[in-house]
Amino acid sequence: MELKRREFHVVRYRTLRDCLAEYFGCKPAEVPKRGHWHWTDMDGKRHKDTMAKTMRRMRNRGCWGWCEGKAKIHVWINSRCKPIDAIALIAHEIGHTQKPFRATSDAEERKANTYESVAKGAIQVYGALFVDRRK
Repeated sequence: MELKRREFHVVRYRTLRDCLAEYFGCKPAEVPKRGHWHWTDMDGKRHKDTMAKTMRRMRNRGCWGWCEGKAKIHVWINSRCKPIDAIALIAHEIGHTQKPFRATSDAEERKANTYESVAKGAIQVYGALFVDRRK
């Protein structure tokens, strides 16, 4: 069986607000500060948080991204972001660009979460095998 990786384009933003503005289709000053954000965790559970809490979580992690269509990834990554979180974010978004595409957003999130989980696992194994032995 031959697997073909789909090509994708990456757009990087200087600030979280700029990335969110593109996501919401507004100017950075108009990014919603109120309302709710729905998201799916690694276990496939749906959550609903306030925008303020969600933005705090994004800033604390130091990275956030989203996939536009099936071939364009938007990311914001700042200097406080841990490498494992940046790689997991990118792997998650790459997951959205790869086939098979799922019929529901929950199923698509679970697929992308699998890419994220594999990336985190690979980094942890690498650390256990090579990095931790150098100490």
